[in-house]
Amino acid sequence: MNRRQTLGGLASLAASPLYGGTVRAADSVLRLAAPPTDASAQYYYADAEGFFKKAGLPCEIAHLANGEAITAAVIGGSVDIGAGQAISIVTAYSRGLPVTILAGTSVNTPSAEAGVLFVPKNSTATTGKDLDGKTIGVQGLKGFAQFGTQAWLDRTGGNSSTVHFVEMTSAVMGRALADSRIDAAFIPEPFVSEVAKVAQKIANPMDAIAPAFIAGAHFTTLGWAKAHPEEVQRFVRVIYSTAAWANKNHARTAEILADATHVDPTTMRTAVRARYAEHRDTSLLAPMINLAVKYAGITPFSAEELFFKT
Repeated sequence: MNRRQTLGGLASLAASPLYGGTVRAADSVLRLAAPPTDASAQYYYADAEGFFKKAGLPCEIAHLANGEAITAAVIGGSVDIGAGQAISIVTAYSRGLPVTILAGTSVNTPSAEAGVLFVPKNSTATTGKDLDGKTIGVQGLKGFAQFGTQAWLDRTGGNSSTVHFVEMTSAVMGRALADSRIDAAFIPEPFVSEVAKVAQKIANPMDAIAPAFIAGAHFTTLGWAKAHPEEVQRFVRVIYSTAAWANKNHARTAEILADATHVDPTTMRTAVRARYAEHRDTSLLAPMINLAVKYAGITPFSAEELFFKT
């Protein structure tokens, strides 16, 4: 059975409670999940500003640690829609799991970076070659942070297959860098300015992936999307209108995100803020597919087929 056949079989399974495809009442609560990061913060903004309420979409938002946890929750049916790493969604789809993208989250560009690669202050490392055989901290293994860092390591003369990646929170990585217990770490916003006090920046590694790409996406199971077409349409409209609002209101979004993440508001205001996708552009997913092909060993597929067709 090939991947397309597997996906077709699992799409029918998505109508079961296990895959979150059960039809629920129109006035039921929309269960959302997102990591508490700027790149995935649209749910917090839409909730705080009443955008979900105005669209008739009462919701509850779960704070989960990373894209891998959110993918598992969506597939398991405890969450209806999640904001996850695009790379996690791509690899899940490549394995035949019935996931589908509804909209993009943040767009990574040179002026809106997802994060920074740091080394200890006493380190002399400046290229990937300098980090061969070393230990690098990331927030999630086998995901965007690791694979994007690997792309930079290889592009700058290193051999990423020799590097040992360890999973840590940003706060723990900051302390580990300060104590030279790890050799480097990829730190996402909004934690860059805090870690910069105890470590030195050497690169914006995600530039090695492509000039522009969506780092994350709002996704669900194919069964749930097909069972809730009106909710999907309203949700997508809210997400893109929230994106346009958030891109123009950094002061207000800093307040909302600081409250949601329990990060000092001053830190949030000095962070390089995410820029969100304001419309559908499937081409921005292609770099994530290429990244997964190289570092996760998936079979290539078209970005268009992963987006839900409303």
